[in-house]
Amino acid sequence: MADHLTDEEQLQQLKNWWKENGTSLIVAVLVGLIAYFGFQWWQSHQQRQAEQASALYSQLLDSIEVANQQPLSDEQKSTASYLVDQLQEGYKSSQYAVNASLFLAKISVDDQNLDNAVTQLSWAIEHADDHIKDLATLRLARVYFAQEKYDDALALISLDNDSAFLSLNAELNGDILLAKNDKEGAQKAYQQAIDSLGESASFRRNLLPIKLASITAEE
Repeated sequence: MADHLTDEEQLQQLKNWWKENGTSLIVAVLVGLIAYFGFQWWQSHQQRQAEQASALYSQLLDSIEVANQQPLSDEQKSTASYLVDQLQEGYKSSQYAVNASLFLAKISVDDQNLDNAVTQLSWAIEHADDHIKDLATLRLARVYFAQEKYDDALALISLDNDSAFLSLNAELNGDILLAKNDKEGAQKAYQQAIDSLGESASFRRNLLPIKLASITAEE
């Protein structure tokens, strides 16, 4: 039928179609272009962020490298703290920032600065994925134990059978209960730690029975 329309009629039909659909078509094209270029920008931005975070993390590793296991100097500690702050502030969603926080927490523990270790581990727990979060939580519980904040430490310990850190958590649970003079609870915790040991935990396989036996010997 369109073959019988005059050029003027076909032009008028096109004008009418454009009047009805032109705005929607333009909007659809613009949305598509924005989505495409937005995605390209986001990928590029993420790549730049990852590269910048990686560079800062490499600087951190370089700053805490020492020869022959010598302790870190005050300058190294200050540099490490600065770099960790940069990672936490600018790249908080990156694994580099979480790992950096764990590094600084360890440095703080070695330096007996337990309050800063709590700060760093708490930050890592807030921003880490589940596996690293469990590790950071265990470390935070150990710091609380060192501070004799036993109830705070106990509140963090997970004795879930699905936890990859079950044996370590159970052992720490036993240490805390023993410090609280709950010998019966400590015995049960140490036994749970023994029962949930992994195949590679050879040192702890020898240590845990000693801890358990020491309670029995005291009785």
